[in-house]
Amino acid sequence: MPTPDAAALDVLDTSFRLLVTGPSPLAVDGRTLGGGLPARLIPLDELRALLLRRSTPFAARDLAVAELLRRARGGHDAWTVGLAGVLVPGLRRVAAGLAEDYPGDPADIDAEVLAGLLDAIGRIDPAGTRLAARLLRAAFNHAKRLRRTELWLAARSIPVEPASMAPPRLAGHPDLVLARAVAHRVITPDEAELIGMTRLEQVSVTAVAAANGYQPGALYLRRGRAEARLVGWLLRGSLPAARRPWRTLPIRLHQPPTPPAGTPHDQLGHPAGAAIQRHPSPPRRPNGSGPRPADPLQFPKARP
Repeated sequence: MPTPDAAALDVLDTSFRLLVTGPSPLAVDGRTLGGGLPARLIPLDELRALLLRRSTPFAARDLAVAELLRRARGGHDAWTVGLAGVLVPGLRRVAAGLAEDYPGDPADIDAEVLAGLLDAIGRIDPAGTRLAARLLRAAFNHAKRLRRTELWLAARSIPVEPASMAPPRLAGHPDLVLARAVAHRVITPDEAELIGMTRLEQVSVTAVAAANGYQPGALYLRRGRAEARLVGWLLRGSLPAARRPWRTLPIRLHQPPTPPAGTPHDQLGHPAGAAIQRHPSPPRRPNGSGPRPADPLQFPKARP
């Protein structure tokens, strides 16, 4: 019996030999076939040897293979194995040619060759000619697709030395995107700092506002406007013709300092537990009297 890891064609050949061994081997009647074949029952192993002889005419080969193909197409598994077993020598030549530069396991080629033959049994008309060559060609084409795919993958998986590899490009790093946006005057340096601290470094807007003496609502508004311009620039590659004038914050934003050991964590929502250094808040108007101080974070109204 074949071993569990035997190739598909080896398993087929072993099964074929079991069918032609014993007192009642799988056989065809040469008297019915004609074509110069012996006028008696011909076991399939003997038929295989006859078909491999150069002296056997092509007409006799087609008659024998056509009979086996008709019986295999009738749904009889034994005759399917019988037809494949008769063609085993040709199947082995096909598999050997495909496995010469195949980068994978040659047993995979054997399995694909056999699968191609089984597919061709249901498609090729037994009334045709050169049936053995057509069946073997179908098996070859089926396995060739696997070989082509594996060769394509192997050519793109060539190992290279780490020293010869170029470092990965960092064009998509968020910090570089913000720097490019500042260089193209899409956002201001302070707006880039605000987006970087609150979006990338996970510092809360409340903590940044307290550390720089601003109202949180003003920073939320400024960040939203800056992000809207940034998203539009990233999607379109350019800013609209009508855009707000360039303006920088009068006070440079800085990140809240890291708290010393023993400091209570996250007094104002900073995820790292930063201690917030408050700046003096702008003076308030008494009872609403007097001019309202200008908010340095507000953009001026667009001129017509």
